[in-house]
Amino acid sequence: MNTGECVHKLREHSDHVYAVAFSPDGTRLVSGSSDSTLRLWDVQSGKCLCVLQGHIGKVQSVAYSPDGRMLASGSSDHTVRLWDSESGRCIYSLNEHSNRIRAVTFSPDSKLVVSGGDDQDVRLWEVDTGQPLKTLHGHSSWVYAVAFSPDGRTVVNDSNDFALHEWDVATGKHLRTFPGHQNWLSTLTFSPDGDLLASGGDDMEIRLWDVKSGKDVSILQAGERVRSVAFSPDGRILASGSDAKDVLLWNSATGELLAQLQGNQDRVRAVTFARNISSSSSTNDMILASGGEDEIIRIWHINKTTQESKLVHAINSHSRRVWSLAFSPLNNNLLTSGGDDSIIRLWNLQEETSTSILKAHTGRIYSLAFSPDGMLLASGSEDHTIRLWNLQDQECIAVLKGHTTRIRSVAFNNDGTLLVSGSHDGTVRLWDVQSHECIRVLRIDRPYERMNIIDIKGITGAQRNMLKDLGAIEVESSTQI
Repeated sequence: MNTGECVHKLREHSDHVYAVAFSPDGTRLVSGSSDSTLRLWDVQSGKCLCVLQGHIGKVQSVAYSPDGRMLASGSSDHTVRLWDSESGRCIYSLNEHSNRIRAVTFSPDSKLVVSGGDDQDVRLWEVDTGQPLKTLHGHSSWVYAVAFSPDGRTVVNDSNDFALHEWDVATGKHLRTFPGHQNWLSTLTFSPDGDLLASGGDDMEIRLWDVKSGKDVSILQAGERVRSVAFSPDGRILASGSDAKDVLLWNSATGELLAQLQGNQDRVRAVTFARNISSSSSTNDMILASGGEDEIIRIWHINKTTQESKLVHAINSHSRRVWSLAFSPLNNNLLTSGGDDSIIRLWNLQEETSTSILKAHTGRIYSLAFSPDGMLLASGSEDHTIRLWNLQDQECIAVLKGHTTRIRSVAFNNDGTLLVSGSHDGTVRLWDVQSHECIRVLRIDRPYERMNIIDIKGITGAQRNMLKDLGAIEVESSTQI
C-alpha cells in the first residue's frame, strides 16, 4: 500500500491535461485537455470509457455533479458544456461568457452550475434548462475561482484585487471581503461542513479562513504559486497543487504539513478528492486525483488514519495541460477532466480508460463541476462560455453566454438549481440551471462606475482599456482611436 508504485498511466489525450475530477463514488475520473476533449476513465482499471467531444478549444475545467449524473466542462472556446455522465452526450452548451472559461462547479444539490473565466464574471446556470440565472460583478479584474457555501446560501469568489468576496445568493448583495493575500488568487474551496474556507494563489500562501468570523486562522507556506486546493471528505486534510510539482497534504486544523506526494513531472494545476470512500480500497482510504502540465492524471489512495499514500493510477489523459478535475458525486470511479485541448474527458478509473469525450468548447477548459445529483456537468472555458452537459446521453444541453472573456471557475449550489461562474471580465454570474438564464451579475462598483463615457478620441488602446477597468466606459464607441 505504501510503495508509491505507479500501477496505471492514462495517456490517451494528445495534449496537456488541464483538469480532472472524480465521480462522487470515486469509481470514475473525468479529464479535460488542450486537445479539446474530455475523457471518462474507470478508476480501478485505468481504461478510457469514452471521449466527450464538442468543445473547439482547450478544456480547462471539469466537474462532476454531486449526484454523479452530469459533467460540466469549461473551455477556451468561451463555452461551458453539460454532459450526461453515462452516455457522454452533451446536454447543453452555455454561451454567455465572452472569454475563456477557467472554472466550473456544481451546487451541492446538482441543480446549479457556476462558471468563471477571463471575462471577470461569475455566472450561475440552471442545470435542468441550461439557462443563465445570475451574473456576479465584484472585481477590479479577473475572477479565477468561485464556490458555493455547503448550505447554498452564499457564493465566494476570488479576484485579481487579491481579496475574496462573499455574496448573498438570494439578493445578490455583497456581504463582505476577505483581505490578506498579497498577490493574485487562483483557487478556493469550502470545507465540507462550511466552517473553513481555503484560498491560494501567486503569493505562494494558502490561507485558511474561519467563515463565521471572516478571519484567517492559518497561513500555510506552499513554496511556489498555488494552483489548486481541495478538502478531504471529512474535512481533516487539505490537499494543494502548485508549481512545485508535488501535491502537499496539510492538517486543516493545525496547518501542519503531513505529506508530499511525489511523481508529477510538471506544475500541478488541479487536485480533487472523491466524495466517498472507494469500495475497491480499504475503508480507511481516501481517493485523490491530481493533474497538470505533464498531461498525466494521477490517482492516489490516502490512509485516513496514517496519511500514508499510494499512487494507484497514472493516466496519460489529455494531449496538453490538465486544468480541472472533478469526481462524480455518485461514483468514486468516475472522474472528469478538462484542459488545454478544449476537450472534457470522462474516465472509468477501475478500467483506467476514458469512457467519453465531450467536445464543443473552442478554448481551454478551466473549470468543471458536477451537479449534486450527478446528472449534469458544468464547464468553464476560455471561449467565454459555460456549457451544461447531460451526462446520461453525454450531450451539451446548454451554452451559457454573457461573460466577455475567459471563465475560470464554476460551481453548483447545494440543490443544483443554481450555478455560479467567475471570469476574467471581473464579474460573478448566477445562472438558473433549469432555464439557463443569467439571473444576476455581481460586481463591486469600480472607481468611475456607470459614467458611460462615449465617443472618446485621441487616446491609445491601453488608455481605453484603463478607462474600462475603472468603469468609466461600458459601451464601445463607434469612433476610431
